[in-house]
Amino acid sequence: VVSTQSTGEMQTNRPWTYKVDYYEMMSCIHLMIHSEYMSVLKDKHTGLWRPNKNPHRRVDQELFSELFRDLLNITDCDNIPSLDKYITKFEECLKKRKTRERHTELKTHYQFMNQR
Repeated sequence: VVSTQSTGEMQTNRPWTYKVDYYEMMSCIHLMIHSEYMSVLKDKHTGLWRPNKNPHRRVDQELFSELFRDLLNITDCDNIPSLDKYITKFEECLKKRKTRERHTELKTHYQFMNQR
């Protein structure tokens, strides 16, 4: 649910369009990561909107920080970031994680076999 104090545009009484959909998408991602609803604040140093909580260490912090930065700070409707870029990055991230999990499983199996 979008409240009147949700997006940066809404908080600063500026006009907003379908960028609110990107905000809601980011709210869902934030909810999955933190198990609580997202609220945003304007960073005093950069002037960019960001969630009031940083990504947990168990997720790819660089990737999620970039995603939140870019999709919460869309300058105008002519400069919407491509979601394909993030889909590709998430796919790469998941492949790396799966490779690490396989490596861990193989290492555990190898250690088990050597104990016999």
